[in-house]
Amino acid sequence: MTADTPSPSRPGPSAGAAMGLRERKQRALRERVETIAVNLVDERGYDGVSVDLICERAEISQRTFFNYFGTKEKAVLGNEPPEVTEEHLARIVADDRADTLAVLFDFLATLDTLTEHERSMRVRRREVIMRHPELMRMIFARVDALQEVLSAAVLQRMLRLRGLTEATPEMREEARMTINMSACILKFTSEQWAREQIAEGILPGLQRARDLAARVLGAR
Repeated sequence: MTADTPSPSRPGPSAGAAMGLRERKQRALRERVETIAVNLVDERGYDGVSVDLICERAEISQRTFFNYFGTKEKAVLGNEPPEVTEEHLARIVADDRADTLAVLFDFLATLDTLTEHERSMRVRRREVIMRHPELMRMIFARVDALQEVLSAAVLQRMLRLRGLTEATPEMREEARMTINMSACILKFTSEQWAREQIAEGILPGLQRARDLAARVLGAR
């Protein structure tokens, strides 16, 4: 592996001690470049920032940039929202619990393995996204695509648990509503985290937000 080649997998928050010198350098470079990219976009707007400019500020080659990020969008937005793998989807479908929201909350908790830098970058990215409509449109497109994928997984799960082979329109609506509810609860919890700097894991916060939503809906 050359100096231009990134580590094949992103380390978790406790992986720092286990990483070798090369991996630490690669991680530091990735963090530095994405910080530069986000700051430049905040200054100039997304269309006002080129890969050339990012590379110039970071003092790296384009080859290095594309090896690490692939696209400008990836450097600027990172994994917002987090990427979902086929393994994630298969686990959602295969889980035998009747409580689909609990299954989705556990899934969301597995995505919450961020380093300190990644957490700070998530906050920074969200600040920048709120100030730049073009980034907001990109995020909305990503979120829409993610919700479609998760809705399909929830629908497959419903079919499996109910022993059916074909979904009804009502089942499709239920799957979409389930995903929309989980997204709203996640948004509420994330905002509370950022505002109150809560140190605990995400799962207890999701459960409390769900209880609050149930009380609100029950008060109709």
